[in-house]
Amino acid sequence: MAAFADESADAEKLAFANELDFADDATFADEPDFADESTPIAESLPKNALFDLENVPPPPRQNAAGTLWGLAAGITFDTRIITIGDSYLLGYAPESMQTSWGEFLGVLTASQVLIRAQADAGFVRAGNRGGTFVDVAKAAQSVAREADIIIVGGGINDCLVNSSSERMEAAGYALGCVIAEGWPNAEVYVFAPLWVSDARLAFDDADAERIAALAAGLERAQEELAGEEGDDSGAGSGAGTFHIITDCRTWLLDTADEGIASRDGIHPFTAGHRIIAERMLLAIAETRAEGVD
Repeated sequence: MAAFADESADAEKLAFANELDFADDATFADEPDFADESTPIAESLPKNALFDLENVPPPPRQNAAGTLWGLAAGITFDTRIITIGDSYLLGYAPESMQTSWGEFLGVLTASQVLIRAQADAGFVRAGNRGGTFVDVAKAAQSVAREADIIIVGGGINDCLVNSSSERMEAAGYALGCVIAEGWPNAEVYVFAPLWVSDARLAFDDADAERIAALAAGLERAQEELAGEEGDDSGAGSGAGTFHIITDCRTWLLDTADEGIASRDGIHPFTAGHRIIAERMLLAIAETRAEGVD
């Protein structure tokens, strides 16, 4: 478990954060590159992940291009998606490993999804292997040089340890630069914070300020990089654009008492992960539709 030195951290939150521990093997080491078009989804997933693939529901009705979910979001079987996250993306729950939102993205769209995640990690907070999302993104770049869509999901770990707004802004800027430089042709979607329930961990005004600072850092990175390239289209919806979705905290709140949250009140069960994946695809579809109008 990583140690925290943030002097502004609230003692109660820190105590709760330190209750959460993960097995050493609950992080990915050497994922394969994107599978070719003929490889089944289950076979293209990391082989050393603790997934329960038998409980993954079948994808919706497919046609030659992909699935109904995928088509709605403009995603087909040859779309290359990279996901970056924390223990949610690993599918961790204290009861057992769950089917994660990253897996569901692959199942629902029949696309090629690469999962890179580190338990405990956040935009500022270092994970159980000592890395932040910036480090996870760099590791993913060593595996996959090309991508069409980058999806980052997390932020709850930063709220757990009360990372300062200044550090969140700097982390957002650093992550934005790493992603834009490593995958300049990809659309980027950042969902923060992913949240399950306010029952155990309440989202307060300070947390809202942290997420706002993160968004400001990501936007600054895009603006500066767009300026260097002489491109003023940073607000579009195509390749090289950033989209920061911050209302995702509420996605599971209304269903937290209906078998969505695990016993720690922090991690979702498989049903919650599916909701997260579906809402992500809806957000992508809406964003792309706005860009066409």
